[in-house]
Amino acid sequence: MNRAIWSDSGYSDKIKIECLKWSNELAHRIWNLIFELRRGEDNNSENELAENINFYRQQSKDFAGHLGVTIKETISRYNHFEKS
Repeated sequence: MNRAIWSDSGYSDKIKIECLKWSNELAHRIWNLIFELRRGEDNNSENELAENINFYRQQSKDFAGHLGVTIKETISRYNHFEKS
């Protein structure tokens, strides 16, 4: 997803950096939630995830279109490493 953002000729460098920043922040939040769940700590994780997604969506309209990919790829990578 980040490659798609960076190679999008319709985005200025400023927009690309902004989208990459929010992508990184959200990916870290998702990883933290997954690790909490793996440890058996469900601190209202579904609501926390929804709140994080909503927050980052509001920060950048350009990034908002990339949220689904960010979430899917982060979880896929986590599952890949767990199976290794």
